[in-house]
Amino acid sequence: VKGLKPEHGPGASAHDNLVKEYDKAASMAKTRFRKGEDMESGTDNSKVVWFLTWWVLDTKLGLIQQAQRLTGVTPQVSQGSVEQYNNIFTDKEIQKVKNKAKQLGVGEGNDRGVSFRGIFPDDSSASFVQALIHFLGTHGISDKIRAMPLKPNMPPLEAMDEWKQIEDDWLQALKDDERSIPHHGQMYRLRGEDEIATGGDPEEATWKADFNTFIEFPDGSAWFNLNREFCKDEGKSMGHCGNTAGHKTDDTILSYRTPNPHKPGYFTPHLTFIYNEHTHMIGEMKGYGNQKPNKKYHEVIKTLILDDRIKGIAGGGYLPEENFSVWDLDDAPELVKKKPLLTGDNLLKYVQMVGIDDTLTELVHAKMGEGARFVPLPTVGRGPDMVRLTDEYPNFFQLIEKEFSDAPYVHMLGAAMEGGTWGLGSGQYDFEQQAIDLSEDDDMEERTNYFVEDNTDPIINQIIIDELVHYSDGAPMDSIWDTLQEYGGEFSDWLNTSLLDASRTGWLEGIIGALLDHAIRTIEDTSSGYMGIGGKDVELEVAMRAPGRPDLEENTCSIQARIDEVLDVITTAEEHNEELGWDWWTPYAVEHEGGEEWDDDWKSDIHWNNSKAMQEFNTSIDNAPKLHTGETFREKYDRLATETNESIEEDCGPKGKRKVFDLAKILTNTNSNKAHAKLHKVCARLGLSGDQCHAITSKAGYT
Repeated sequence: VKGLKPEHGPGASAHDNLVKEYDKAASMAKTRFRKGEDMESGTDNSKVVWFLTWWVLDTKLGLIQQAQRLTGVTPQVSQGSVEQYNNIFTDKEIQKVKNKAKQLGVGEGNDRGVSFRGIFPDDSSASFVQALIHFLGTHGISDKIRAMPLKPNMPPLEAMDEWKQIEDDWLQALKDDERSIPHHGQMYRLRGEDEIATGGDPEEATWKADFNTFIEFPDGSAWFNLNREFCKDEGKSMGHCGNTAGHKTDDTILSYRTPNPHKPGYFTPHLTFIYNEHTHMIGEMKGYGNQKPNKKYHEVIKTLILDDRIKGIAGGGYLPEENFSVWDLDDAPELVKKKPLLTGDNLLKYVQMVGIDDTLTELVHAKMGEGARFVPLPTVGRGPDMVRLTDEYPNFFQLIEKEFSDAPYVHMLGAAMEGGTWGLGSGQYDFEQQAIDLSEDDDMEERTNYFVEDNTDPIINQIIIDELVHYSDGAPMDSIWDTLQEYGGEFSDWLNTSLLDASRTGWLEGIIGALLDHAIRTIEDTSSGYMGIGGKDVELEVAMRAPGRPDLEENTCSIQARIDEVLDVITTAEEHNEELGWDWWTPYAVEHEGGEEWDDDWKSDIHWNNSKAMQEFNTSIDNAPKLHTGETFREKYDRLATETNESIEEDCGPKGKRKVFDLAKILTNTNSNKAHAKLHKVCARLGLSGDQCHAITSKAGYT
């Protein structure tokens, strides 16, 4: 955090997020860089410092590059996004970081906006850690890897090159005879992760065969199921980690082995495939030394993948690009027709060759877990193929409350809906007080005219005007608000309070609306990093039955995205040896999205919600005092509503209709059913019955 501008110091999101990420990196380094093989051995502090020094430089370079890329792109990038990154470090610190990178021979591309910084593979410390786990887990070389010194000016990529050379030298030294594994009568018992050869004494332990034959071939070779998630013997013989780096509980190793002609009872492994006994899918598929399987083994591989016990191929693991793929076979299209799930290691290729169907969803679930929502949607016109990534929720708030429960806007919306506060200390925000402050600046004469004269319910308007006319003794009302202030009384006091309360409700609902709109923009903005990896991001879309109305309590919502972007991110995650997780969203992005942006930017979107304010005002009539007639507001409202409906629905008869039409024509210059009904309404509000309405159609009556 050295070199951050003062406004990004302790307590600011930039500072706190960097510290949190640093702590995670330090914890990982202390776990992986040890002086011995087991966790009881001491931490190799010099290597921890080496790693963290490079991590800090890479992190700062990344943030600086990101700011420089944003300033050089199209105007669509908001100025706020540019400033968010530009303002983190001082100019002095930026120059210092660039000078250090140049001195160490890394980050040459930063002035051109090139993302590759030359420190970690694919600019990902996670990829470096995955490689470190692989090398330390390869028992034939782990001691040499651990003993190799890491000089301060040696970038992690250079260290990886040296580790790879150590591995290559070791692989070259291995011979088939040396790689052979005994298959004659040796039995093993399992004690946790330890495999102890006991020579077959039944008194010494409970016995379990080392392996069983999965598929046997006429030449004596076979696919053997090793009945364990990882195997040190397999790894030592095949020049890889034996699945120690990324094994899962339901994994087992399928090893293709040939009998050694020089050593009876010994077999030599050539292929290591990881088979998940729960999903029945094959994951990592490697040849000797983590290389892609040689073509000479394609027939035995084909026999395996077409076996009824094998459902398909999921791929993944270390160096996924070196895995066997069904597309390596000449007759791949025919095989895929028989068993579409064989294409699970290349989802984009599956869509290209086969299309979007239930099998694609099954392939995604095989990679992400059954809990992942992946529902392809019907294509609309010429638009892109879309997929729904969440359940459908009754409204937007329930969507974010369920899917993004740790995001700051969820907590802010919850507080706003309860009229409470959010934040700590000096940064605390009181939503109810903000609504009160905004309402105090209202032009209440204008607001009163809106609530009374422009009321969507004319009966409420009529009752209020009648009461004000009564209490003001019929004095002219140039302003309803001024009349209220001049002629007090219980009714005026109630009306005054209801108007103020409704105005505040309009502002509070406006605050909630601004938060909802800003939450949608945050989710849909790819720079938020909600769903992405390795420079690949998915543009999420908040889909609503009634678009643009996140405030509605009944408005079915979900999150959708383009299928090709989603599949691209899944593939990239596998290439980086990372997982998105069945719930899709990057937890760090959800938890830490916000900071200063959520402290300030959303406030500019606050507007007075007139419809919610009117709704609040119209429901307040149930709390009104009795009217001068002795009725409650609700009683008079219901009476007038009933009389209006009865008079309108009353049968006028031929003569009555003609008379009313004649009067309507004189009064409104039109003779229509609409004018007829309107005239009945006018009469009803004057307290006249249907017959009286007809009576005044005589010339004497209406003059």
